[in-house]
Amino acid sequence: MFIKGLRLLRKRSLAVVAGLVTSVTVGGIAVAVTSDSFEYSEQQVGFYSISAHAMAPTPGLDAGTYMWFPSIIKVHENIPQQFACATAAVHLPDGAILTNMNVYYSSSGDVGRMNVSLQRLHLPSGAVVTISKRGDLPKTNELRTEIVLPIYENHQVVKNSAYAYGFLACMRPGDFFAGARIAYRYKKAGS
Repeated sequence: MFIKGLRLLRKRSLAVVAGLVTSVTVGGIAVAVTSDSFEYSEQQVGFYSISAHAMAPTPGLDAGTYMWFPSIIKVHENIPQQFACATAAVHLPDGAILTNMNVYYSSSGDVGRMNVSLQRLHLPSGAVVTISKRGDLPKTNELRTEIVLPIYENHQVVKNSAYAYGFLACMRPGDFFAGARIAYRYKKAGS
């Protein structure tokens, strides 16, 4: 009986060892694929979208200045400020090349209109640089109008080690911000 038990243990030990080797090998491959970066052979196109829900009032303004609807943010008609601004953080993949920014809005005011900008903050110095901007967006009577803005040429490469990115929309009473989409190209995914 004792010898029979040793033979059974030996057979199970081989199976356990084979299972461990297999799981370590497969697991090692999975870790190598997911823990490092991956480079595509062709350029890929990506988008980062900013909804009205992602926007927050800039300091000095309270949330009562704005009205949030399911798909837009609007400035109250009776606010005393010349402009009311809202901002959102923008998280872009490192090394991506920014191509353009689409903004969806409505601006019916006659006294100057909505302004939008994509900015980057240089983390070591605190300097803010505008990398795409349009002041006085064209007047429109439609609820949603799209305008495509270019990214300034010498600021197209995303460098997360040195910069943080943000979107800013400054509106006058009656202006609506519906959303923005930043387009970019990339070949590398991951860290």
